[in-house]
Amino acid sequence: MVLHSITDYPIPVLLKKILTYRLSGILHIKGEGFEKTLQFSDGDLTAAKSTKLEEKIPVVLHLTGKINEKQYDNVSGLLHGTDLEVGEILVRNHFVTGDDLHAAMMYLVRRIALSTFLLEKGHWQFSSQETENRKGEQLRVPLPGIIVEGARKLKSTTYFKDKIYFHSPVITGIPESLFPLLTDEEIHFYKELEKCKHLSNSEIISKLNLLPAFYWEKLIVFMMLDIIEFEEHTVDYDKEESIKNLIDMNEKLRSGEFDNYSILGVAETASYEEIKESYREISRMYHPDRFGTAATSEIKKIARFVSDGVEDAYHTLLKVEKVEAAGEESQEDARKAKEEPRFKANSLYEKAQGLHSQKQFHDAVLLLKKAVKLDSSRGKYFQLLGVCQSELFYFHGDAERNLKKAIELDSWNADPVYALGMLFRKLKKLKLSEKCFLRALDIDRSRSDASRAIAEIHKQRGAEKKGSFFSIFKDKQH
Repeated sequence: MVLHSITDYPIPVLLKKILTYRLSGILHIKGEGFEKTLQFSDGDLTAAKSTKLEEKIPVVLHLTGKINEKQYDNVSGLLHGTDLEVGEILVRNHFVTGDDLHAAMMYLVRRIALSTFLLEKGHWQFSSQETENRKGEQLRVPLPGIIVEGARKLKSTTYFKDKIYFHSPVITGIPESLFPLLTDEEIHFYKELEKCKHLSNSEIISKLNLLPAFYWEKLIVFMMLDIIEFEEHTVDYDKEESIKNLIDMNEKLRSGEFDNYSILGVAETASYEEIKESYREISRMYHPDRFGTAATSEIKKIARFVSDGVEDAYHTLLKVEKVEAAGEESQEDARKAKEEPRFKANSLYEKAQGLHSQKQFHDAVLLLKKAVKLDSSRGKYFQLLGVCQSELFYFHGDAERNLKKAIELDSWNADPVYALGMLFRKLKKLKLSEKCFLRALDIDRSRSDASRAIAEIHKQRGAEKKGSFFSIFKDKQH
């Protein structure tokens, strides 16, 4: 079997191949802190298992309301058994019915399959072979529904855009069997594409006045279902490349995963002059006027956001100590930068980070309160404020509000969700805490700290109700 990198060969592409050619076999996935196995028969998903805690049958039964909190606490010690074994014990002891277990297994198999659309790191192997229907593997989950739902959840579309950006989409028709899987909005958009024959992707976005994110999400859904093809297109590559670069920079800024040096394309050892020159070049590249009066309003909106982000990165790097030796012009730049509310807010945030690392939480809170007043658009400011307030019992109410504000601003980020879970855990609100950790895992499946936190909550509950029920399972297993 060939070992593939998820970065180079995303798992959704393999699932599309399995569906198209009705393949049978076993897919093994391994990443940092987890392993998953999916089994296929004639293009359908027939079984799935995972080492992740939140992808175990007791957790699913609890989340779907089939077992209550007390029952869940009692069976949490069996989380490391196989889903089938644990399920059979629950049925034998009348915790759930066979039908409940079957429905939960269907839900779990779908959940594990959908989680593969969020994976960005790790490796996988697919062994193409005829699989036997072993006990408990009579499930048969059609792949089209998983592919549609998964394609809508993709965290990154870069792999797919790189393949089709300079091609024109051509619709081929939607089979009757696929109509129920698509929303009315998607069907309407699909029909609108008929009016855009031989146009490039950016031209279609402009003509239909669409959000680029909406356009690419829907186009990838259609591509994954094989209801669209792509033809070579003669384009103004300079213009197309500019729009593509703009959208890529937009995603980079919104992801929060890149520092200011990366945004400006300079090394951390760059001189003031190098930073300034790079800023001038990049700001010209992404200036809204560069995309012309015919550009869609969404493209212009993105260009304004990117321009602001690039400017913000530039001013953040203009530390006073870096520009003092650069002459009168640089001193003037520094003076103007220091007057910017965003610059002041970021400076306060950086100082607060240092105080937080030194456990001077109260002083950090005072600085961060000023920062959010100067710039209330940054989720990371509210997040650090909430984290610091979590360490001070008299600020716990404010901590919850600020962490929720950080989640609202940065819905893509699992960090404030995890921090809120830790706050609830400190306040002994274990149900709310567990929900936060599960949500953090939904956002970022690689959060091993959230998995550990859930396990610790289960252990804590088990200790509180020690030995109340496990004897039943021990008797049944021997």
